[in-house]
Formats: sequence, structure tokens, C-alpha cells
Amino acid sequence: MTLPTDQDPPHVNPADDSPADDAAQISKGEHRNLTVLAVHQILLRVGWLFKAETVVMPAFLDSLVAAGWIRGILPLFNRLGQGLSQLVFAGFLSRLHKKTTALAVITLVMAFLYALLAFLFWGESPQNRSGAIWLFLGIYLLFFLITGLYQQTYGTVQGKLIRPNRRGKLLLISSFWGSIPAIGFSLWLMPRWIDQTPIDFGGMFAFVASFFLLSAVSLWFCWEPSRPNTTDDKKTPPGLSELWKIFLRDRNLRRLFYVVFLTNASMTLFPHYQAFARDRLGLGGLHMVFWIVVQNMSIGFLSLLLGSLADRKGYRVCLQLVIVGSTFAPALAMTLASVGPALGARCFWLVFVGLGFIPLGYRIMSNYTLEIGPTHLHPQYLSIASLAASLPFLMSPLVGWLIDLSGYDSVFLMSIVVLIVAVGLSLRLEEPRKRLPVDQTPPIPLETEE
Repeated sequence: MTLPTDQDPPHVNPADDSPADDAAQISKGEHRNLTVLAVHQILLRVGWLFKAETVVMPAFLDSLVAAGWIRGILPLFNRLGQGLSQLVFAGFLSRLHKKTTALAVITLVMAFLYALLAFLFWGESPQNRSGAIWLFLGIYLLFFLITGLYQQTYGTVQGKLIRPNRRGKLLLISSFWGSIPAIGFSLWLMPRWIDQTPIDFGGMFAFVASFFLLSAVSLWFCWEPSRPNTTDDKKTPPGLSELWKIFLRDRNLRRLFYVVFLTNASMTLFPHYQAFARDRLGLGGLHMVFWIVVQNMSIGFLSLLLGSLADRKGYRVCLQLVIVGSTFAPALAMTLASVGPALGARCFWLVFVGLGFIPLGYRIMSNYTLEIGPTHLHPQYLSIASLAASLPFLMSPLVGWLIDLSGYDSVFLMSIVVLIVAVGLSLRLEEPRKRLPVDQTPPIPLETEE
């Protein structure tokens, strides 16, 4: 595969249509697809709430063994799994003509893995806790390897079927309206599972599996045009060397890589907020339900702002707002620790308002990535951006160990400094909406080889 230079036409791959043809294709059935993808995301989100990475999963691991370095393995497996699987899958996904079918199959596998967790951990705590820990972590890693494929495939489907100036609406609908059933189910069902001794994690995992299954079935109603096979489709799909060439030759993609890397370095703190509240303020149990509700309300209201802003102004400014907002959680946690346990305990839920930026951040990063790369290279661009989001989590066990060694405050302070640097670097990102109409597929902004 030969990469274009700045002087080349936007689409050098003969399998791709012209920008005008692409716009005509995705306009057909776009309203239906937007509705189906929104329902798909809402169902997935309701299930995901009952496995919240900031509360439920670290609390489950703490029920087996409460250690910062083991808790730090969760974000490592989470993000590294997503990044590695996307690098391998990018070329294969580029050649698939019915990407919604792949998305449905991947979602079904995610449902199966949580059904397996529900079966294994239903009822009493396991006697062999050491074996249970590593069995759980193995399934957890496999789940996020599959989740990486999901994120990449969903982004590619969205890039193929929804125009750039409509993706913010999809984000708004799925996040805001998805928060309503998510909060309703959490208030209805989660207290009865959490307010037990031990906590009924098996019931929550079964609920996750059920809604993942419904989410997969909903994709049956999606309309996707299938392009005929071409000679170009039979070529060997781009490998790691091609991803490296794309990275080296696209200056703006490199800038995005550094911004995402630094932003996600601070996100290694996710599983430690609930431990901070337990250790410093004596909170837990039903407080976790309230934190989950607050985080989901935050996601819903933030999506109203960011979704409409993205369609009007582009995703660069939204990405910058997410980074700035992400500093809120560690800064407030440090503040609450210093004002006394009584006030800190009453106000700790505010930390989860800041954590509401996190789920939206990955989707905003993905949508910005879709706009700076051409349609036929969307899987490759998404895999590079996902790798940037994954690499910082190699440090996650180290972060947990530092918390065990020196406490929370110094680690939280370091994360704030890193986020400030990321904000500064994000000011140099390009705004692709300034280059061409938002209903067209953007050309690849590569630098001319010297």
C-alpha cells in the first residue's frame, strides 16, 4: 500500500468512493442508523453501569484482596488490552464489507464473558482466593482485548454510516438519554445486590451480560451498504509497518498521540477513588450506588454540552474541555481529604461529577480521529489513537504501588500536572472542520516526504 503525500488526491485506494459518493451513500438510511446505533449504545451503557470501572470492578477485586498494586492491574489490563487487539485487527477490519455484523458478533462475545463471570462468582466468596483472583484477571484481560475490537469496529461503523456533523447528535442521544434508564436500573436493582454480605457481584455480572446481549441483537436493524469486492481488497492488509509509516507522516496524528498519552496517564487513578473514600473517609456499601448515579448523571448532562458543541465547533475544543474537566476529580479528592472527614464524606460524591468526563473522553477522541483520517484508513487511525490511550496503563501497577508507599495525595498531584501539560499540547491540534465541509470525508493530512 502506498501512502499519499500532501499533493495526492484524498482517496488513493480504489475501493473507496469519492467524497461526494461517500456522502450520498451514508445519507441513505442515516436517520435509521443513527437511531439504531443510539439504542445499541444505550443498552450497552445500561449494562456497563453495573460493571463500572471506577466503583464495581475495583470493589470486587478488593473483596478478594485489598492491595493497591493488584488493584492497579485493572486499568493496565483494561487499556492495554484494548490497544493491543486493535493493532492486530486493523487490517482485517479494513477489508470487511459488513462491519455491523462484526460489531454484533463482538458484542455477543462480551456478553458471554460476563455470563461466565456471573456463573463463576455467584453466591459465596470463593475459598481459594488466590486462584480466584488470577482467574478473574484472566477473564478481565480477555474481555478488554475484545472491547478493543468493539471500540475500533464501532468507530469504523460510525465513520462509515454517520456524517461528521451528525456524530455529536449520536453522542448526545446515546449518552444523555442513556443515562435515564441507567440511573433508573441502578436505583432499582443495585442496592439489593450491594447491601448484602458479601456483595452479590454475580447478580450484577448477570445483569451486564443480559444487556450486552440485547445490545448485540439491536444491531440487526442497522442498514449498511456493502461495496463489491475489488482488486485492492485482495491485497495483504496493512501491518504494523504501515501503521508506523502513517504515524510518522501525519504530524497532527502524532500530536494527538502525545495528547491522548498524557491524558490517559492520569486515568490510571480510576480504581483508587473508591479505595480512597473507604480508607480516608470510611465510605462504602450503598455509597457506591450513589457515586455511580452521580457519575451517570454527569455523563448525561455533559453530553448535552459536548454533543451539540461538537457538531457546531468540532471535536478539538470538546477534547480540550474533557482534559480540563478531568483535573476536577483528583483536585477535589485532595481538597476533601484536607477539610476533615465529616465534610469530606458528605461531599465526596462531587468527585464522581469530574469522573463523568472520562467515558465521554474516549468517544470524543475517537470521533476526532475519524475526522483527521480518510474512510479507508479509519481502523488504522483508531488503532494508533487507542495505542496512545493504552500505553500509559503499563504504569498502572506502579501507580498502585506508589499509593501503597507514599499515599494518595502525591500521586493525585502528579496526575494534575500531567493533565495541565496535555491541555497545553492540545492547543496545537488542527481543527479538521476548517479544511472542508463537515458532510464530506476528510482527506488524509500527511506531510510530503523529503
